[in-house]
Amino acid sequence: MAKQCAVEGCTHNVFSKKHCLWHQYIVNPPRRINPIGKKRAERLRIYGPLSKQFLAENKKCQAKLEGCEEKSNQVHHKRGQGKYMNDVSTFLAVCQNCHDIIHNKMSMDEAVKRGLRIKQN
Repeated sequence: MAKQCAVEGCTHNVFSKKHCLWHQYIVNPPRRINPIGKKRAERLRIYGPLSKQFLAENKKCQAKLEGCEEKSNQVHHKRGQGKYMNDVSTFLAVCQNCHDIIHNKMSMDEAVKRGLRIKQN
């Protein structure tokens, strides 16, 4: 015979532990998984001020693609945002339009030829 839920007045059956499916999440709410890991959070703490300083020093878009807005407002990472996230030598000051073109419309080979990306080894 199945056990009854431990919550007073509940008549639902329990198949494991002490609470029914309804009450198990009320009594023991699931813990939220942090969307950002500890290493990534540490890199982001460093990246914020670093990127602001880089954009302050490089006010013009360095990509200069078709439809360029001239003024840079974003940092493009030529090697990605992994272990090279805070490596200023891989930064490129770009406008929103050029950044969209680099990521969404340009092939990796073309971006490498133009010096907008560095292929990972």
